[in-house]
Amino acid sequence: MEYIKLPDDLKIIHDDLFNGCFALKEVVLPSALEVIKPYAFNNCRKLNRIKFPDTLKITGTRCFGNCTELKRVDLENTALTRIGNEAFRNCISVSEVKLPRNIESIGSFAFSDCHNLKEIDMSCTIINNIGVAAFFNCKHLKNVILPPDLDIINKHCFKYCFSLEKISLPDSIVSIENNAFYKCISLKEIKLPTELTSVGISAFSYSGLQSIVLPDSLETLNNGLFEHCSDLTEVRLPQYLKNIPNDCFKDCGLSSIDLPQGLKKISVGAFKFCYDLKKISIPETVKTINTSAFNSCVKLEEIELPEQIKIIMYSAFAHCISLKRINLGNTRLLGKYAFYDCISLEEINLSGIEKEIDDSTFQNCRSLKTVTFSDTTNTINTSAFMMCVSLMELKLPASLEIIGESAFSDCSSLEKVNICSPNIMIKPFAFKNCSNLNYISIPDNSSIYDNSFENCRAGKLYNKSDKITIIPSQDHQ
Repeated sequence: MEYIKLPDDLKIIHDDLFNGCFALKEVVLPSALEVIKPYAFNNCRKLNRIKFPDTLKITGTRCFGNCTELKRVDLENTALTRIGNEAFRNCISVSEVKLPRNIESIGSFAFSDCHNLKEIDMSCTIINNIGVAAFFNCKHLKNVILPPDLDIINKHCFKYCFSLEKISLPDSIVSIENNAFYKCISLKEIKLPTELTSVGISAFSYSGLQSIVLPDSLETLNNGLFEHCSDLTEVRLPQYLKNIPNDCFKDCGLSSIDLPQGLKKISVGAFKFCYDLKKISIPETVKTINTSAFNSCVKLEEIELPEQIKIIMYSAFAHCISLKRINLGNTRLLGKYAFYDCISLEEINLSGIEKEIDDSTFQNCRSLKTVTFSDTTNTINTSAFMMCVSLMELKLPASLEIIGESAFSDCSSLEKVNICSPNIMIKPFAFKNCSNLNYISIPDNSSIYDNSFENCRAGKLYNKSDKITIIPSQDHQ
């Protein structure tokens, strides 16, 4: 069956009535038709022509889903108030959609996967709700004009609209939900409404945005908001912002950014992989730099930290290979790998550190020449300064109790170590491969392992004494 004409007095086409009629090409709908129920014409894959009567009020769920040869959806002169969920989903040949003035709602996934749809104009409608993922994966959609009274851009609404270049947001918009413009790679700019109060997780992630002004009405941002926006070079942040959330600007093209006064937190991965970021000043109100916040900002040369910074977390500045200097001020705690592989870092003042220098904190800082320790530091942990090949001399504080495993291993330029503490534990491989080490003062009542100085200059680094305990390496656990 390729053609069907339905009775003119028919008001309802019921569920699944023509579902899977693969050969059906043309349908003449009744002039009195008001409702097309769910799945009525679903999977009519050859259907390419249909005229909607002006009496039509409701289209149900997936009523024309997967009608892959349907090219035009003209609802302009109908009485339609609601388009059901998935109503025209995967109608991949549809290139034109016209909507009636009195329509109020477009259902979730209503036009998703309409790959050939290039524009949609809703400016003359009274639509107040566009459902989740309504235009999801409309790959060739270029231009969108939204209805004037819309207040929410729903989740995934324009996700994977790779060709979207222009969209005008009405002033009524107060919320942009999760992933709304995810991977809109052709979207270079967007003007956000001044009354916008919420922007969801990854709302603009992987988009083509080059600049963005975030209105002051936004007091919070969300995780991954601009993640992988590699062309994003200019951002104006809201003045009352308190937190840069997780991965917010991860892998963006920023070279600099002004952080608002009053900011309290820079969260996990906030600026990670911002390869062009060169300089940033942290406001006085920030107390903690979180995990990987600036990890792999390879062009970052300097950073101004306020005196109030107390904690720099795991890997916060790891792989910042251009960072030459940083004033840690009153920082009390450095997390593992905090400055790992900062190969240009030349000096560091740790006078604020209270107790421990954690694992691999400065590992592979190959230009590091000067380290000033706190007089309260009691432990230098595993691999803390491993492969700091420019380090020549160490003066360790009297408070130091433990030098951890491989703490200074492969410091090939290290010549002299002064240990001022009354006794100390030196763990295995602590100074392994320190091939130029020719002097170290080890106090009596200390303990060392028989491989603490493996591959160092043979024999006489320290005075043998019955008061120094040598622990066999096989006893190490």
